[in-house]
Amino acid sequence: MRRIEAIDGLRGWLLISMVLSHLVFPDAIWMISLHFRNVMFTESAQGFVFVSGMVIGIVLLKRLQRRGYEAITQQAQHRIAELWRYSVLLVLGLYAMRFALPDGDILFRSWTGEAPIWDLWRLFGVLTLAYQPTFADILPMYIVFMLFAAPAVRAVSQGRQMEVIVTSATIWIAAQFGVWGWIQAPFNWIFEASDGQGLRMAFNPMGWQLLFMMGLVIGVMLAQQRFDLKAMAPGRAGRLALLAALVLLVLFPLRWLTARGLLPEGAWPFYRVMENRGALGPIFIISFAAVGYLFAWIVACGPRSGSRILRAISAGIAAVLAWRPAVMMGQHSLHTYVWHVPLVYMAFYFGKQLGDPSQGMMTLLALAVFALLPLPAWWRSRTTETRSAPKPVVVKK
Repeated sequence: MRRIEAIDGLRGWLLISMVLSHLVFPDAIWMISLHFRNVMFTESAQGFVFVSGMVIGIVLLKRLQRRGYEAITQQAQHRIAELWRYSVLLVLGLYAMRFALPDGDILFRSWTGEAPIWDLWRLFGVLTLAYQPTFADILPMYIVFMLFAAPAVRAVSQGRQMEVIVTSATIWIAAQFGVWGWIQAPFNWIFEASDGQGLRMAFNPMGWQLLFMMGLVIGVMLAQQRFDLKAMAPGRAGRLALLAALVLLVLFPLRWLTARGLLPEGAWPFYRVMENRGALGPIFIISFAAVGYLFAWIVACGPRSGSRILRAISAGIAAVLAWRPAVMMGQHSLHTYVWHVPLVYMAFYFGKQLGDPSQGMMTLLALAVFALLPLPAWWRSRTTETRSAPKPVVVKK
């Protein structure tokens, strides 16, 4: 399997796990206990942003090598325009669902805000992507990232990856000290609608850009064959993997305690500073680095390991990543992500309409969401294959 297909497969599985975490019912569905976020400070959105950065790095580098810097700048601009179109259409679609469905105006208010779409300031916020309903907030953040993708790819391709890493880390540190709050305050006032909400987003782009940029750096270096775990001395790579596993083992009790509200009262202030999910706090970065390295080590070094167990785990992961629906969703991640938002909104809506649904009913709703999730990717893959298929040659007699 080609490396890019493995990355697409991983991105597809991250989308699936993200959908699982976005399923909201009147009561917790049993499936959520299967999510890896229950045992670590690593979540689907983090992996999705990181892998998306890798893909952008690989794709833009190939075009940079073939057509030059101006071409990748134009490609980034095209992607920004595409993200804006999908973002606006998605939000308008969510508002249409809110006012078209019986009781939708009441049920979706907490996710879309109380102000109607015909509130001019709310409409202005939607068109400028300043106002983002629940689960629709990753795409506008990607636009910010894509503004700097082309120069970052060029810098890394020229061997100046440390400039990108240091710049990105500095911006992330500024986010931890609340700099985004100073930037956000005037925009929140400018875009404030009748419900008192102005600038609304779940993610602090100054914090989350670190994952995207680190993924971009690794993607470019992978494409240039300057980054390869297989080239690392087996002993050193194994020791780093052991260290990563120990980090996750140490963090596990903290994750277990905080998820259940059992952390001692005096430790909460320090934990909140370290966690700070909106700005991607230090504990998330530490956990993600450990998970990312351990996963990459198993995939890259597992097949040639002397351990039968490790070889089996590596082969199992490769088979899972090669699952065709996941690969297709990863290849068409934008359309799959956009499609998943109305799906989880509808699952939430039917769950509310049922009043107090049983675990069986919630499971059926969840399975319906997962069954419908690959449809856009399947359709686009089918369309692409049809267009690329060779046309029959007609021989004139």
